Amino acid sequence: MFNNRVSLEATYYIKNTQNNIQNLNLSPSTGVVTTPSNEAELQNKGIELGLSGNIIEKANFKWFSRVLYWRNRIEMTRLGIPTYLAGAFGSALGTFLYAEGYSPTTIVGTPADPNVPGGFTIWGNSQPDFNMSFFNTLTIYRGLEFSFLVDWRQGGDNINLTSFLTDSGGTTNGWFNDDNNDGIPNGRQRGPEPHNNAGRWVQDASFVKIREIGLYYVIPRSTISQWFGNSVQNIRVGGSVNNAFLFTKYEGYDPETSTFGAQAVANNVDIAPYPTPRRVFFHLTIDF
Repeated sequence: MFNNRVSLEATYYIKNTQNNIQNLNLSPSTGVVTTPSNEAELQNKGIELGLSGNIIEKANFKWFSRVLYWRNRIEMTRLGIPTYLAGAFGSALGTFLYAEGYSPTTIVGTPADPNVPGGFTIWGNSQPDFNMSFFNTLTIYRGLEFSFLVDWRQGGDNINLTSFLTDSGGTTNGWFNDDNNDGIPNGRQRGPEPHNNAGRWVQDASFVKIREIGLYYVIPRSTISQWFGNSVQNIRVGGSVNNAFLFTKYEGYDPETSTFGAQAVANNVDIAPYPTPRRVFFHLTIDF
C-alpha cells in the first residue's frame, strides 16, 4: 500500500476452550469439601487491528509510526456446576461471578439483587473496553533517533481495596473532605449510596501510560574509522526510560498492577501492591 510505505493488518478471532477445571463445592456431610470439575466452556471473541507506515522519508528526517488496537470479550458458555462467586475477598468488598452467559470478569457484590445469578449486584467488569498502543520512531540527520511508546487502556474496573485500607486508617488523600456538605467526611461515606456496598471499591482503571521513551545516537562510520580503524564496525549510544508517565483518574497507586499477578480472571484486585517501577537505562552497543 502506497509503494509499501503503509501496512494494514486485521484479525478477528473466536476461540472456544473446553474442559476448564473448576472446584465444585460439596455438602460438608460428604466428608469432602470440593471436587474438581472439568465441564466449563469459555469463548473468547475479539479483534486486533494494526496500522504502520513510514510517514516521512527524507534524507535527513524519517518518521515511522505504528498504531495497534485490540479488544476481547469473554463469555462462560457452559459452567456445568451451580453458579458461584470467587476471587478477591467476598461479596462485601467485591468478587467475581461465574455463571453461564456471563463473563468471569464480571464484578459483583453487595447489596443483594435477586435478578442476577449469584444473588448480588453487578458493579463492573475487569475486562477493558479496548486497548491501543502508539509507537513512533523519528530519525534525524541519520544518526540521531528518538522513539516513544504510548499505551492506552479504556475501561476495565479494579477492586481497589487499597482505598478500603486507607479509609479504615483515615489516611486516604481527601479523607476529611466533605463534598456534599452533610457533616460526614468522604472517607466515611464513599459512593454510591447507601455508602455501605461493594460498589465503593470498584473503580474505573482506564489509563494512558508513556511506556517507553528512548534517545539514541549512531556514531558516523568515518568517526569510528578514525578512532578504531577497521576493528569496530558500529557504535550506538543512548538512554531510555520505562514507565515514564502515567495519566489516570484511578485512585490507587497504579491501575495496571494487581495483588494476584497477571492471570486470566480475578486479577484486577488492588491491595496496596507495588506500582510498576520507573526504570532508566543507558545503552552502549558496539559491533566488531
